[in-house]
Order: sequence, then structure tokens, then C-alpha cells
Amino acid sequence: MISWLFEGWDTGPRKEISKEILWEYDTSNPSWDWEKMAPRVAERVILYGKKDDYVALAQRYGGPDKLIPIVKRIRRLPPREKAWASHVFDIPKEELCRFPEAPFRIRHTNFC
Repeated sequence: MISWLFEGWDTGPRKEISKEILWEYDTSNPSWDWEKMAPRVAERVILYGKKDDYVALAQRYGGPDKLIPIVKRIRRLPPREKAWASHVFDIPKEELCRFPEAPFRIRHTNFC
């Protein structure tokens, strides 16, 4: 696991995950469930997050080691982000995104 990425998660000031990462969700709504949405939040941090977002993710879910089962529940990631997540969380690529992979961009025409 990359230790510098989560440095200070337990001793530093409390951080929040950037609102820009979860742009289509209203996380301030009382009906928002952080536990239910944990794989989606982790996916967005992997896709778009900065160091502070990784620290905030670890703070919210109890530390880097507790993130591993959450990351394993992510349904799909592009190949580059899948490799990054495998490296960051020290998870074999085969254990990530076990669901059938669908293309991220669906082609609607035969034109390039």
C-alpha cells in the first residue's frame, strides 16, 4: 500500500471529500447514505481524487486497511485506474472489478 498517500489520515485535521468528485449527488441531504454509497465514493476518488480526497476517504471509512473491501466492491474501472487502485491498495488486479466489463463509451454510430 502506498503509505504517503494516506499520510496523516488518523492524526491530521478532519478533511471532506471534494464536492466536485460527487457532482451529481447531494451529499448534504439527510437521506444520503455514505455506507451504502461507499464503492461509488471510492470509485470517484480513484478516478478524480487528489491526495486530500484519499485522506478524507480513509478518515470517513476507518483507515486505508478498511478501504480494501470497499475497493473490491467497485463494479468497473478503466484499465489505467484499475492498475492504479491495484498498486495503491495492494490488491491483485484479478480481484478488482470482477463483474463483466462493459465499455465506458458506447458507440452509437459506426463513425470514428
